[in-house]
Amino acid sequence: MADGAGRAETAGSDRRAPLFILSLLVVVSWSILLYRQSLSILNEDVVWFLTAAGRLLDGGRFGADVVEVNTPIAVLIHAPAVLMTRWFGLSMAGGHMAAVTLMAAAVALLCGAMLRPHLGGRAVLWLGPLAQALFAAFMLQIFQFGQRDCLAGLFLLPAIVLEAARAGRQPPCRLGSIATGLATALALGIKPHYLLVPGVLWLWRCGREGWGTALRAPDIWAAILFALLLGGGALLLCPEWLGVAAEAWRYYAYLNLSYGTLIADLMRERWPLLALSVLVLMGWWRLPKDALFSPLLAALLLAWPGLLAGYLLQAKGFAYHLVPFEMSVELAALVIAIMILRRGREPGVAVVVSIVLALAAGLMAWSARGPMQFFNADTMRRNEVVMTILAEDRGGGMAVLDTGTMPAIYATQFFGTRIAYRAQCPWLLRPMSRAALQGDAALKAAAQADMASLTQGLVADLAQFKPDVVLVNPAPQLADGSSILGFLARDAEFAALWSHYREIGQAPWGGKALVIYARASR
Repeated sequence: MADGAGRAETAGSDRRAPLFILSLLVVVSWSILLYRQSLSILNEDVVWFLTAAGRLLDGGRFGADVVEVNTPIAVLIHAPAVLMTRWFGLSMAGGHMAAVTLMAAAVALLCGAMLRPHLGGRAVLWLGPLAQALFAAFMLQIFQFGQRDCLAGLFLLPAIVLEAARAGRQPPCRLGSIATGLATALALGIKPHYLLVPGVLWLWRCGREGWGTALRAPDIWAAILFALLLGGGALLLCPEWLGVAAEAWRYYAYLNLSYGTLIADLMRERWPLLALSVLVLMGWWRLPKDALFSPLLAALLLAWPGLLAGYLLQAKGFAYHLVPFEMSVELAALVIAIMILRRGREPGVAVVVSIVLALAAGLMAWSARGPMQFFNADTMRRNEVVMTILAEDRGGGMAVLDTGTMPAIYATQFFGTRIAYRAQCPWLLRPMSRAALQGDAALKAAAQADMASLTQGLVADLAQFKPDVVLVNPAPQLADGSSILGFLARDAEFAALWSHYREIGQAPWGGKALVIYARASR
């Protein structure tokens, strides 16, 4: 009896030692990656969505105070970051990083809870490295951190893990299934383009379990119910969004790339990612099936078609559109590595894998430290464009007449300068101008009417917000060769309002010269 008790105590201490080390390494890795992210800047889209979410929280409305073609959920998902900024006195970047980190932690905990019964006694060994890998894949984005597609990919992960657990004959509890349904609905609310991901996973389930059993699962009904509630609630709160979105979608054909171009660019610019995915597929094909990790690997691989379809359907070729696929490939590569290595002494292998991931996180942080430090409050304060904005802004904020908003975004992120317009920038003028020249008769007439309507919207913004500073890109940007300011100046109302602005200088930014206008003092 005494010998048995001694052996049990020894076994317990043997389990506790690697568990402590693994937990410590998770904390170290996440801390390193958060430090690395803190050296970066927010993406211009993220800053705009934080601004728009803040306006909606203050009682603003879509159409009247915020003009945005993305879904209302894509805007409102940034509300927690805005609230954290206000409640705890954080910077805009700090509040965003805190909110997104909490979302990632919640997803990691949910996935861990669903995998724990499936992994059994080995869960304490492998959940740590998987949590490290999840956060590393998520934090690899640096400048794209917290973009809409990043969040959509994060919220789709529980659906993948749940399917793996069900395939391993260990379905999660009802609460975990309902939480997974909510996460799936959020993902599709942010980016509906990824609908194929849960669709393929549910078809796999139907093939394994039969249609009757599979479709009675709580996660499916929860996903459908939450999607209806989120979508219906968003449209009730933001009924003007449908009109704004319908107007923009009409011109997306003049912005989108062809599928052939997207695939060619993908093969030319992202070949290392594609090569890694091929190696993962070869490993899945050649490795003996592993009762613990083969279901998780299969679920990740089945998500790939839907994630790639989401990238192609958006048809822009932006780097962040590929992030969900990139995250799934990296996680699948780790699962392959675990399947190869775990045949030895598992505690030692788990610790070694976790140490390697922590060292990789440290290497990424070190490599990014230099270039990222160019973008902080001290350097931006000395930037000519930002310096002029800060000198001229008397509380009216700023606007941008360009298809990009980078310099204005830096002033907003670091110094809280107000964005004095309802949309991110007049980017729709460019595809509208192409449609007005290249479309059929009906589209030409619609485009000319929409360009006039957009002009009136910009006139209303200028009259309502009265920005103290306006950054103008003088380069030709419209299909007829005119600049945005040149086009707007043809409108008598705009010209009258613009007469109150004077050019105060020019400053270089990103290979172009911006002309800076300031509002005359009254």
